[in-house]
Amino acid sequence: MGIKKEAKGNGIGVGMADFAPRDLANSLDLFSVYFNAVTATFMEKAPMPIVLPTDLDVFRACVSTCWVADPKLARLTIIKSTLHLNEILVSPLLYNDIAGNENVILIEDARPIKFLDVGKLRSRCNS
Repeated sequence: MGIKKEAKGNGIGVGMADFAPRDLANSLDLFSVYFNAVTATFMEKAPMPIVLPTDLDVFRACVSTCWVADPKLARLTIIKSTLHLNEILVSPLLYNDIAGNENVILIEDARPIKFLDVGKLRSRCNS
C-alpha cells in the first residue's frame, strides 16, 4: 500500500512502528520525514522500523515478538493509517480487553486474517 500520494512521502508516524513492509518503506521521502521531525522537534518519530519484504512477514514478526508462547494469545491491532483511527482491526483477545469501553463499537465479528499469495494483507483496513 505505501504512503498515500497526498502525504507526498511524509510518513512521520512510521517511526512509531516496530516493523514495516518494503512497499511502505519504498514510498517514503526521507527528506520530508526528517525535515518534519526536526521542525516539529519529534526526532523519536523519524527512525525507521525494521523493514521486511511483505505484510505477511511483518505480521509474523509482530506475533513472534509479542511475548506470548501461543500466537492465539496475541493482542494485536492493524490500522489503515494514522489519519483513519476511527476504524481498526483488533485480535479477539484485545477486543475482549476493550469491549467495555463506551467508545468501542464492534463492526463485525472476528474472522481470520487473510493474505494474497504475494504476502500482501487483504482486509478492510488496507482497501
